[in-house]
Amino acid sequence: MATPIFKCIHASDLHLEQTFSGMENLPVALLDPLLDAPYLAAESIFSAALSENVDCMLLTGDILSPQEAGPRSVLFLVEQCERLAQRGIPVYWAPGGSDPPVRWQAASLLPPNVHRILGKEREIIHRLQSGREVRLLGPQENRQAIRPGDYPAVEDERISLALGYGTVRPESLGELGYHYWALGGVHLRETVAREPTVHYPGTPQGRSPQETGPRGCTLVEIDTDGLVQTSPIVTDAVRWGRYAVEVDLETTTESLYAKMRSELGRGLIDAASRPLLISWRIAGNGPLVRGLQATAAVTEWLEQLNAVDCDGAAVWHVGIEVICPAEYPEDWYAEETIRGEFLRTLKELQDDSAPTLNPVEPLPPGSVGDAVSRRIAEQSDEQTALAVKRAADLGVYLLSGEDESSSTGHPTD
Repeated sequence: MATPIFKCIHASDLHLEQTFSGMENLPVALLDPLLDAPYLAAESIFSAALSENVDCMLLTGDILSPQEAGPRSVLFLVEQCERLAQRGIPVYWAPGGSDPPVRWQAASLLPPNVHRILGKEREIIHRLQSGREVRLLGPQENRQAIRPGDYPAVEDERISLALGYGTVRPESLGELGYHYWALGGVHLRETVAREPTVHYPGTPQGRSPQETGPRGCTLVEIDTDGLVQTSPIVTDAVRWGRYAVEVDLETTTESLYAKMRSELGRGLIDAASRPLLISWRIAGNGPLVRGLQATAAVTEWLEQLNAVDCDGAAVWHVGIEVICPAEYPEDWYAEETIRGEFLRTLKELQDDSAPTLNPVEPLPPGSVGDAVSRRIAEQSDEQTALAVKRAADLGVYLLSGEDESSSTGHPTD
């Protein structure tokens, strides 16, 4: 890449009004770090803009809902924007689902370097020190999906950036001529296309067991040829982790704990001194995993894990999910019933030699199908196997009489 002529920070989904969820019985020592984490993560975004000496900052939705936030959140955002104002760095803010202009009655508090771009005020020309111009175009209306028809085609040689929020079909954006599509509304960082670059920076701080791994914002650089480079900047102040452990007939309590300790060691390295909130998935067969399916056993195991000092590291074990393989009577597979056909089909899908199932193909076109396919794409192979297991249990339950499904130990609610 040639020397960049334009540089910005792209961030979205700060959700400064939201707290952490999915936890119980937290220790007092972790309360303040969890309350402060969204603010520390957001502060890191603005600090990155200053340290990188960017031309501007792009915010693409779900930054802050004033109706749900307290005074701390509003004043914090104003103070961070004022930090950039002191350096002459503008903030271009396209609204999302939780921060449309109609909700943002506190707009007068924002410093003059903050520009809300939407509707009649959606186009801004940003002039670089070199004299070149960068065109930024926000959405025509506040929607939950990106519609190519709402963005006019680029007709000149200026660097052009489109800002938006919601789901998108990236193949529909290629002919419009924008160099970079700055999008929001997705919490997982993702570049969904490269020609042109269509990018979600994700949320800067995970807030639940489902939002694992590093979170942050994106440094965007564009050179004289219009080539776009995106670089992640990690900002999360608290790290969520989800780790899987396999057990078998020979696994003992001691060996299971050793496996968990090994996974925890790797997680602590990745967390890099951040407080670490862990969810476990224990899968396999044998007496140990069957015993852990009882709620009381899981509670006791969590208490034992949280009682262990991890060499001073801030670690909290949030939950344990125990997965046993689907085990059904052999004669059910031979039945000439809908249940039998279901089980035979499921067995074929679980066969290693079976063709790979494409779960996205049957989805309907449109925003709903796009949203579901994006959720599926975020799943790991382990999560997909877990989904198949759950589907098997649910399918057998629905296709069986209540007495039969209950007798095999499968869900009855």
